[in-house]
Amino acid sequence: MFLWVVYVIWYQKLKYKLKNTFMKKVLLCTLILLGMMFSASAQTITFEETFESLTEPSLPAGWSSASTDPTAINLPWMGGDMPFSNALGFSGKTATIISSTTSDVLLISPEIALPAGSNYSLSFLIGRIEGQPDPLNNHYAVYVLPATSAFVNTAAPSLEEDISVTNVAIAKNVDLSAFAGQTVKIYFRQFNSSVSVSMLMLDTIRITRQQVLATSEVISDNQLGIYPNPASDYVFLKSKSKITKAEVFDIVGRKMNTGFNENRVDVRNLKSGAYMLKVTSENKTYSQKIIKK
Repeated sequence: MFLWVVYVIWYQKLKYKLKNTFMKKVLLCTLILLGMMFSASAQTITFEETFESLTEPSLPAGWSSASTDPTAINLPWMGGDMPFSNALGFSGKTATIISSTTSDVLLISPEIALPAGSNYSLSFLIGRIEGQPDPLNNHYAVYVLPATSAFVNTAAPSLEEDISVTNVAIAKNVDLSAFAGQTVKIYFRQFNSSVSVSMLMLDTIRITRQQVLATSEVISDNQLGIYPNPASDYVFLKSKSKITKAEVFDIVGRKMNTGFNENRVDVRNLKSGAYMLKVTSENKTYSQKIIKK
């Protein structure tokens, strides 16, 4: 009850400090949302959470909040309907947390199935809300793990960064293609912040799917050749445009230690199994499942 009282007091104080900043953000936030709607129109939505179904202060069904240190006193992620959120670029209700320099709290999604044979992308809106400018940063990370795996603090994040700008919803995207064929959970972690007290808001979490070919030698639409596949030592690449980078990821999204030289990827040190090969050319990025024999 004490923590909820603190939350309410913070919200009431912040509401009045932000009053004069709304109109400055309206045009920018509208452009961000229109851009997200345009890019999503050509894709299939596999999963979406807008938080509109929640009842304050609870999170929607299937979502949960957990501290990485059960002995610590941290405010949890909660559901909120802030009257100023729309003017900042969010849409209606959001997931919200009051963060501090000591808080380390997870927002955990329900299980999400990502069928094989497609590329996947995670998008969301996130923003740090302040009553006045603050030179310090709010810090967060996004983790994608198999649904059967427990979260550990040493897990490799799919995205980790500081938020230095304030009072605007920021659109983010994370490539989830390496997780195709799995059922996963997404963890949003607020931690390691340098600002003493801040509000972090999250909204419009969406996973989109784009159909791709299954394991094959040639991706005809993209004019990219990948062979042999399966491979035991090297995977060779053939492209009409110059290939600038080739990376290999395991099924939980960890980058593997593989060498890339001109047109071949060295997979000799990989264990047998399925991996995701991400190839970047001069103007495109391709993701393709490969098999190490």
